[in-house]
Amino acid sequence: MAASDPSSPNSVLLFNLFSPFFVSLSCSSALERKKNIEELIFYLTTWNIGSPTPKFTLNGHLKGVNCIAYFNSSDKTYLLSGSDEFTAKIWDCEIRTCVQTLKGHLHNVSALCVLPELSIVITASEDGTSRLSLVLTKDFALSR
Repeated sequence: MAASDPSSPNSVLLFNLFSPFFVSLSCSSALERKKNIEELIFYLTTWNIGSPTPKFTLNGHLKGVNCIAYFNSSDKTYLLSGSDEFTAKIWDCEIRTCVQTLKGHLHNVSALCVLPELSIVITASEDGTSRLSLVLTKDFALSR
């Protein structure tokens, strides 16, 4: 199943009233032929509203993605995804790649929040903790 396949199940959808696009999360199965191991591949797909063709697709999570958000900073759009890898990833929509992986949780990241006006990202985990990361938007370095 391709990420853009309409029959591919979506587990998360993200809309924003101030943006002409939305984001869906889907998963497909890939079989590694040499080892005969089935692997799930997770895709974040960005769509223009009213178009059946994806704007672009991001992949990089090896386990389930539980939550997504997006925010604007320094005239750029970023996506944030929280996963069963105990991490959250920040994706630059312009260059279409992961620019930062937030680590430190001991279990799945189940919720996240972005406060772009304060340059803060908050992640919450099934380990019972919340983590606060300060986003330095000039070079997109993070500190705790």
